[in-house]
Amino acid sequence: VQAYKDAYPELIAREAYVRQCLEGEEQQFAQVLDSGVARVEELIASGGTDKRLTGETAFSLYDTFGFPLELTEAIAGEKGWSVDRAGYAKALEQQRERSRRSSKMQGDIFAESVAKRAEAVGKDTVFLGYELLSAKARVRGLFKGEEPVQEARAGDTVLLVADQTPCYGESGGQAGDTGVLNAPGLRGILEDTRRSGNTILHYVRVEEGSLRAGAEVELQVNLARRQAVRRAHTATHLLHAALREVLGGHASQCGSVVEPDRLRFDFNNPEALSPEQIHRIEQRVNQWIWQNDPVETQVMSLEDARKSGALAFFGEKYAAEVRVLSVGEYSKEFCGGTHASRSGDIGFFRIISEGSVAAGIRRIDALTAQLAFARLEQTESLVAQIAQRLKVPQDRILDALEDWSAKLKELASQRRQSAGQELESIAAGIADQIQGRGWVVQRVEGLKPNDLRVVLDKVRERAQGGVALLASVSEGSAQFVTAVWGSPFKESWKANELAREFAQLCDGKGGGKPDLAQGGTKQVSGLDQALLQMGEKVQGRIS
Repeated sequence: VQAYKDAYPELIAREAYVRQCLEGEEQQFAQVLDSGVARVEELIASGGTDKRLTGETAFSLYDTFGFPLELTEAIAGEKGWSVDRAGYAKALEQQRERSRRSSKMQGDIFAESVAKRAEAVGKDTVFLGYELLSAKARVRGLFKGEEPVQEARAGDTVLLVADQTPCYGESGGQAGDTGVLNAPGLRGILEDTRRSGNTILHYVRVEEGSLRAGAEVELQVNLARRQAVRRAHTATHLLHAALREVLGGHASQCGSVVEPDRLRFDFNNPEALSPEQIHRIEQRVNQWIWQNDPVETQVMSLEDARKSGALAFFGEKYAAEVRVLSVGEYSKEFCGGTHASRSGDIGFFRIISEGSVAAGIRRIDALTAQLAFARLEQTESLVAQIAQRLKVPQDRILDALEDWSAKLKELASQRRQSAGQELESIAAGIADQIQGRGWVVQRVEGLKPNDLRVVLDKVRERAQGGVALLASVSEGSAQFVTAVWGSPFKESWKANELAREFAQLCDGKGGGKPDLAQGGTKQVSGLDQALLQMGEKVQGRIS
């Protein structure tokens, strides 16, 4: 704040938020550090003989857990291991390439490849869409694929540049218009409209006749779709105002997507919103909608716009003159998009999700008008179905669910008690074997991995000392646990070595600590033979 307050004075007012974000980052990294260290040590404990972590493994730690390569190398180095840096770099580049491919859609590639030539042909397209939904226009250029053409016939899809247009080109998060293109003997479908600099690009599929460069055509916006987009766009301004009112001034817009009666809004906030906050925000937006306040626009100088209190967005570049949109007395922002005439046009606003996008940035998805009402109807239908299944009136659903929950808890308690008694019985039998001869290598039927650990813990409580290896098959694979405790066993044996030795016999993997270790294998058919061999080895060493 001290270093940059002159260039970015808004930092002064947001110092508390900056501190909160930094503290959150520190806490988050501390958690990453704890889990990452444990994971690296686990990989090393169960690793191979070459004492080298593969590049893919190191990258997985970074990509999945956010664990830096340098820390992985440091921990591995302390254990006498190394990390395959070249393999890590290769895995990183492969991920970047996948990301690049997934982020490029065909239409975007097409638009970028011809954008500069289209701009040269179209120069500044005059946008008429604030006042008009239909207008005559002169075709300045046509592009088919990546090449300029003079004519497009029925079945062709082309990019059209005109001198003026009523169609809004996708920008500022607002979806582009669709519609139709007409002229004598010509009909085309406007599939999308985008913007490149000050040039508006029309994606047209010719249905009838011939479309020629230089011809005069009529461009007509799909009215129903435009209205639905306008409703959603105005709703983003109301949502922004409600967020700032409920959460504070730090909750500023980071990005948005506006589609017909649907919106996505990203904003600054260090933590998830509570159900109560979401309800208050949704309620506030709907209150403003039902006030039916006028939506007004003014074109003014950038300096006057800032003085008026209009919200500008950090990092955005603005022209000398800007368009300011106001809704009632509660919302005033810089905005070049199209909007409803009054807040009441939005009809109804419904938040459908809230979640994290990145550290300190949250995202709200919401619906307006018809889609919001459809969502409400869907919810009502679901509630009715639940009430019917529970055979209670709708206002008794919660009571009925609480009754069911109590019954399920009681049943689960009975099952846990029964299972606990069964595990106690299994542990008692194994403990008796160890007390008699000091070791056990045994397959225990029907136990899940967690149950296997519980049995072994109970065995260690009952028997004063010994060497144990217990295995069980569950869901098509086998798991095993090993333990060494008490004298004189722990002076001569190590559970992790025992686990690795057994893993080699059954083509599996194993590792852990000297007193307790575990592993598994998918080669279930060879488990019994491996247990027999391991039992003979343990008996021979103890004898």
